[in-house]
Amino acid sequence: MAANTEQQQQAVSALPLPPSFYENYTDENVKNHRAPPPPLPPSDQEGYSCFGMTFSQSNETPIVPPLESQNVERLHPESYEHKRELLKMNHSLLCAVLDLLHILASSADSPQRAQKLADIYLILIHMQHLINELRPVQARDALAAMMSRQVEATNNALSSVAKIINEVANIVNRSSSPQTTHVNGLTTTEEENELYESNSTDVNHHSLAYHNPLFENMDLF
Repeated sequence: MAANTEQQQQAVSALPLPPSFYENYTDENVKNHRAPPPPLPPSDQEGYSCFGMTFSQSNETPIVPPLESQNVERLHPESYEHKRELLKMNHSLLCAVLDLLHILASSADSPQRAQKLADIYLILIHMQHLINELRPVQARDALAAMMSRQVEATNNALSSVAKIINEVANIVNRSSSPQTTHVNGLTTTEEENELYESNSTDVNHHSLAYHNPLFENMDLF
């Protein structure tokens, strides 16, 4: 009985409460895997309930119900462009507000005041209806923007990975090549180091022979 009363309140309320089963999806329940699994996507023949209203998967059922189903007089034609109609209604709304201010300034108790308020309310209802009809376009654009950001983030991550791979490959190539050392600020290989060391030894031998006391009194040149 209480569940039926709650469903009736949600169906008639302009701002319905969230469904009660959301309480099962607490952080603790989700962490401990106690939260109920999500329902399966409805098939094409089945509908789904959202805020007390049932929607069909077919394209014949509009997401936003028409104004006639809400007993609201239609001001715009059957075939229309949203941007053009919103601009027209915005202009009509400004004119209606100015008329209301003029009525309030001249005679606040005038019966025209109630009529002008009703006109403003009707214009606002139409503007809200046109904006709600653009919600699917907004959702599609928001999804496209989110996917574009994901693609950009993926490309940046791939570029970073490729850069790291190149750096690692360069390190491996340097480690597999002949070992190099720095002698007098110059980079040399092991073979060049051996040649340098042998030449240095010969030079040292000549130097020792030149400074030998046996050769001090000899005129070598």
